[in-house]
Amino acid sequence: MEVYQQEFLLAKIIAGYSRYKLPKNVSVIVKPATIDQNYIAQEVFRETYELAEDRGIFTSKDILNIMIENDMWTPLDVKREEQIPKDIENIKVEMFKNAFKLQERETRRKILRNMEEQLQKVIVKKHSYDFVTCEGLSTYARWNWIIENCTYFEDGTHFNWGVCGISTILQKFRDDMLSDKQFRELSRSDNWRQVWSASKKEGSIFGKPASEFTSEQKSLCMWSGLYDSVYESPEAPAEEIIEDDDLLDGWLIHQRRKSEQEKKKKKAEGVLGRNSEADDIFVMAHNREDALEVESMNDDVATMIKKERQIYKDSMDGPVKDSQLPDVRRGIMAQAREQFKNRR
Repeated sequence: MEVYQQEFLLAKIIAGYSRYKLPKNVSVIVKPATIDQNYIAQEVFRETYELAEDRGIFTSKDILNIMIENDMWTPLDVKREEQIPKDIENIKVEMFKNAFKLQERETRRKILRNMEEQLQKVIVKKHSYDFVTCEGLSTYARWNWIIENCTYFEDGTHFNWGVCGISTILQKFRDDMLSDKQFRELSRSDNWRQVWSASKKEGSIFGKPASEFTSEQKSLCMWSGLYDSVYESPEAPAEEIIEDDDLLDGWLIHQRRKSEQEKKKKKAEGVLGRNSEADDIFVMAHNREDALEVESMNDDVATMIKKERQIYKDSMDGPVKDSQLPDVRRGIMAQAREQFKNRR
């Protein structure tokens, strides 16, 4: 994004409204809904939803069930919806770990873009009929009410809808919505960082309480706060990583996983006490929820060993001795090699 584009978008976000030029040299302003207007807009959503439901319009859940019954949403789709985000996270972590190995990093980036496309296709497929659901109709009604009541001529008078239809302005408004990528770039820009830093010292921003922020203002502040936490972290990554969205995502995921692992370790130590350093500990679970809770205490290595042991046991006929387990045998061999080294 060029500097002049950043400055334009920041000016628009800070102003808190959108300006559009229509045919015949007519300009209109779409202001954010006030607290009172937002309240009414939510009433419009609720009333539309209840009316649609009374008239037998399907909900999103109903539509999904129909798609499942007609094989339009299959178990494979469900699996892809669950698995692809996990794969995306793993690729981003690998990119972060190989941040300065250009060829490996960029090869993974191509894979990442492909995965994102696949995920988008799955999401579009799942929500392809949302527009005819109670939720879809209600959302459309709410946005129509907001645009109708928040559009003005430049002199501040309410817009005369004889000039054009609500759908025209609504489409322009939707087309102007910024992506997360754009918000991230703006929140890192020098122009905004200066404003953001000054506002923290001053104690206010945009000249109004947070409850009156526009959605764009909220997003910009959210991303700015995230970058603050990155810059202030004792393990802050290099500037090249911060400037690259994929690499920074990888760093954030890596940090989150480390934190989760540390919490699991502390939790296990609290439950197991003195036995926390033992190789194998059996904890009695009274129900499925307890069993899942105990299972979550295992780290990645322990989980891998469990799977490996299960595969080995399934391949054998009859009981298996502890000394026959693959990980135990590796440990015995490692001890033997160490003893051999010490004798020399």
